[in-house]
Amino acid sequence: MKNLFLLITAIIFLLACNQEPVNLANLDNIDGKTVIKGEKDSYSGQVVTYYNNGKIKLEEFVKEGEKHGKHVNYYKSGKKKTEGEYKNGKRKGVWKWWSEKGDVDFKVNYSSTVSLRF
Repeated sequence: MKNLFLLITAIIFLLACNQEPVNLANLDNIDGKTVIKGEKDSYSGQVVTYYNNGKIKLEEFVKEGEKHGKHVNYYKSGKKKTEGEYKNGKRKGVWKWWSEKGDVDFKVNYSSTVSLRF
């Protein structure tokens, strides 16, 4: 019985991971939770948005309506602008900001106390 439960859980997880990313323009924020427009259930999955030139502007993940996982912003050129991670809607770990030239401008470590490093 335990093995069946693990198998079903693994299948559900794999199916959820294979879903197509949702464009940020198709999402709403209702009572602090991210939902697909016209739906009531909290969204879980990848979120993307694009510049007019077709390049990715933002990639992030949402779990049960909250930002959770990798978060990356890009410049119009396609170079990274910001990279970090969310956990249950809050920034966690080291976040980095880059200049348009590709140099790391600064880092912030989001832990129990915030420390800045320039």
